[in-house]
Amino acid sequence: MTFADENLQEHVESTPSVAALTTRGMAEVAAGRFRSAHEVALAAIADSPRLTGSLSRAIAELVEAMKEDGAEDELWIDLLDAASRLSAEHEAAAARLAILRPPSVQRVQRTGELCVERWLGYPTEVIEALRRDGADDDFARTLFVYPWQTRAEVDATLKLVSSWRDPAARIRGLVFAAETFLYRFGDFLGAAGLLEEVLQVARQEQWASVEAKGLVRLTLAQLALGEIATAQQTAEEALARVRSLGDRLIPEHPGDTARDIYPGPSMQANFACFLEGDWPAIADHWTTAASLKERGGVAIVEAGMAAYAHALAGNGAEARRLLDALAQALALLEATDWAVNGAVGRGGRAVWILGLADLARSFRTYALDLIAAGVGDWPTVSNHHTVACCAALLGDLDEAAEYFRLAEEHLLRDHHRPQRAIIRFDRGVALSTAGATRHEAAGLLSAAAAEFAELDMRGWAQRAHEQLAALSPK
Repeated sequence: MTFADENLQEHVESTPSVAALTTRGMAEVAAGRFRSAHEVALAAIADSPRLTGSLSRAIAELVEAMKEDGAEDELWIDLLDAASRLSAEHEAAAARLAILRPPSVQRVQRTGELCVERWLGYPTEVIEALRRDGADDDFARTLFVYPWQTRAEVDATLKLVSSWRDPAARIRGLVFAAETFLYRFGDFLGAAGLLEEVLQVARQEQWASVEAKGLVRLTLAQLALGEIATAQQTAEEALARVRSLGDRLIPEHPGDTARDIYPGPSMQANFACFLEGDWPAIADHWTTAASLKERGGVAIVEAGMAAYAHALAGNGAEARRLLDALAQALALLEATDWAVNGAVGRGGRAVWILGLADLARSFRTYALDLIAAGVGDWPTVSNHHTVACCAALLGDLDEAAEYFRLAEEHLLRDHHRPQRAIIRFDRGVALSTAGATRHEAAGLLSAAAAEFAELDMRGWAQRAHEQLAALSPK
């Protein structure tokens, strides 16, 4: 029998141990009795002479269910430890469980309250065994948004995903691609299309939690496209779907342990970028979040969001403290590391609002590095826009004009109305400092104010009118 033949039989072969895991164990997880599920699984593992393909699959499905439903880490890690002591009949059986362990990370910096980590992931041999010898769902488990991959590599993966018949594997592959488009490439329209496909499959399979997660991600993709009204409608649908799940906590990204899939502060902060919000509350939330040890992988973007919110809340000293720590962390990271584009974009907004020319040089360099590496925009911010604002703070209006132009050029013609208005507003602010160009500045600010009014972006409209008033002869 070849491995491929055996692999196909893993879904139907059963032993008393496998049956115990797939029936009693899963029933205990569904009822929220995680310690009972843990005991059932330990007994099944103890009764098994070796780690067969079917047993490893049953353990993997139980562990994933425990992780998704919020079981304590120690319970499912203990199961993986127990199973790893069995002799595996082939590499994929062992790799299937290894991929469920917490990924390796590298501590990059601990500056004050900011903890920064680089995601390293899993051993190459684990990834290769699952992709070479595993089934479609095994391959899907190796897909993560955190390591850098080129657009060609992701497109090739998408082509493979389209051939998968297992709906669970296909969902995971589509979500991976959608998240990569959304957070890595700045292809928000492509991400929205993939998420619509995710929702279609989730509804066909009646997977409520998958549908809820899909709606949350689609909200962000629509907001990143500047489709504010549509995003608001999707956000309401997402909230209703999440509430229908009860008190369950669902992982935000595939492979994560459970956390809230509808993080209210995150939604509020993203909408506030266009529609304003309670900036002091937003600042306090993200300052706390960025300081948590377990948030090391995303602390930089949270620190950037906190600095931006503090700047808008009028707390320049706290924003400056966070920006100093963030600038130090970014100097130790590569442009292709996870969330660097979000951190640079959010932090760059704070630098611009506060007029910090001394930090503008660093953030300009970080943004240029992102562009050179082919890293796209993070939702609601822009690499090119960051360069433009920083260049303006440094007094290089020619470079600023070129990158304001490039920032607009990267926007989609039928989308991004809020972003286009914000770019023109910032360009007007930049020009207003140069006496010879004040007429042009007034035209840009007036056009931006009119666009803000049409989009009901009241805070931005007020800023535009304040800038226009400052330009008027005294």
